[in-house]
Amino acid sequence: MARYGDGRDKGWQAGALGAALLAAAGPTFGIDLGIEGVQLDGYLTQGYTRSSEYNFYGPSASAPGSLEFTEAGLAASWAPDPKLRLAGQLLYRRAGEMYPGSGRVDYLLLDYAPLVSEDLTAGVRLGRIKNPYGLYNQTRDVAFTRPSILLPQSIYLDGLGLRDFILSTDGLELYSELRKPWGTIGFEATWALPSEQSDVTKTAFFGGFPAAGDFRLEHGSFARLMYEDPTGQLRLGLTGVRIRDRYDPVPGDRFRVTDLPVDILMLSGQYALDQWTFTSEVAWRRVGTPVSEPGNPSSGLEELQLAYYLQAAYRFQPDWEAFVRYDALYNDLTDKSGERLAAALHQPPAPRYFARDWTVGVGWQPRPEMLLRAEYHRIDGTAWVPVQDNPGGARGSGERSWDLFALQFSYRF
Repeated sequence: MARYGDGRDKGWQAGALGAALLAAAGPTFGIDLGIEGVQLDGYLTQGYTRSSEYNFYGPSASAPGSLEFTEAGLAASWAPDPKLRLAGQLLYRRAGEMYPGSGRVDYLLLDYAPLVSEDLTAGVRLGRIKNPYGLYNQTRDVAFTRPSILLPQSIYLDGLGLRDFILSTDGLELYSELRKPWGTIGFEATWALPSEQSDVTKTAFFGGFPAAGDFRLEHGSFARLMYEDPTGQLRLGLTGVRIRDRYDPVPGDRFRVTDLPVDILMLSGQYALDQWTFTSEVAWRRVGTPVSEPGNPSSGLEELQLAYYLQAAYRFQPDWEAFVRYDALYNDLTDKSGERLAAALHQPPAPRYFARDWTVGVGWQPRPEMLLRAEYHRIDGTAWVPVQDNPGGARGSGERSWDLFALQFSYRF
């Protein structure tokens, strides 16, 4: 039986290409089209959310809850030569008002590895590439390769609306993997081409305020170094991100011309035993805020954010796994509660500046191609509550403590 939820899918070794293929998650899946070197894979996930205070992925705060959480993907790859591969995936995602239901090209790339030997592989990828970011970004859409229904939101930021921001980019990637008796080291570096940022990303950066101007990625880069010991039990990673965005306003805009820098340094670690898997990631982020009208003390600042989680998963049966996780996000490391900024704005302290989340969950895989999960979150703060699902500033003025319950069914082929 394949192990799910421990992240040990070897996706970092194969990078954006191999990580996205479902074969990396356990037994070999896919449709044989009868063409040498061609593989077709797919998956479908349906979720349910019910929350006590704030909507998450649809009207979850209202009975009977929300079913507006659907993910489906269809991936194809063709390897005409051991050193050359073409791969792509179409992704459909529905997640409340952020993603009302639409498709996109998740990745589409040419992978060429001119150097392939017993202990070293090196190559280049061109096209739309899954960015090397932490342990789970390259496989986050495939439920069988992530540890829970919702990834740790402090790091992966689905609810906040920055998923598109870190998921994939159009550009070039260089990668290598060195395999020695003392372990394996993998390195990936991605350079992104200038492009328009998505409306979801714009809403996240501008806090839900109207921003009709042009919001563009000027340049960006991702780099990740990973180590795995010879036993496969220990994985350590270091991720660095440098992104520069620019906002050009339209006449009458409340925002001015703004350069928005984002710099991220992240450490990742995972230790897996026969039944236990321990995982943790911590990230420091320097994020620029938009420049608004004169006299607004919250505009034009650079926030130093802290995000981290600690997680333990236990496989108490071959097809059953339970986990517990503590996840924390602080939008300003020097003002964790947001009290200083709230005072400058002449507002009461708001819970939108932080989020601390205790999560427990369980997963059952009755068949290799089927997975069912349930999890419960007890959350203090609203830093990753979706703005789109909670208009009118609700996440900044409501209760700071709230509950979220989620169910999920996933199928792959």
